[in-house]
Amino acid sequence: MSGPAAAYLHLPFCARLCPYCDFAVVTGRTGEAERYVAAVEREIAEDAPGAPLEAVFIGGGTPTAVAPELIARLLDALERRHGFARPEISLESNPEHLDVPLLEALVTAGVNRLSIGA
Repeated sequence: MSGPAAAYLHLPFCARLCPYCDFAVVTGRTGEAERYVAAVEREIAEDAPGAPLEAVFIGGGTPTAVAPELIARLLDALERRHGFARPEISLESNPEHLDVPLLEALVTAGVNRLSIGA
């Protein structure tokens, strides 16, 4: 593979379904996030290694509806398989999810950009 590489991780979990949303989402099922993340980790491990990632976008759903430790696991899996080339790691969030402990956990996980829905 040549040129810049990027990845999109879809976390389909939401607290509620917004009327404008056209994405594949599930509501009221964040208890299944652990199992979902484990499946995505297995899928990442089976990827053919490519160029180091320059960008990672984590969308959904509302990724901050799941524990930041799960987001960290996915980023670790991507980095182990593909490597990172000083990537922008962007994550979608709703304002009502954000507080200082969550923001600190996301930064620790490697997130360096938030996309905040209004």
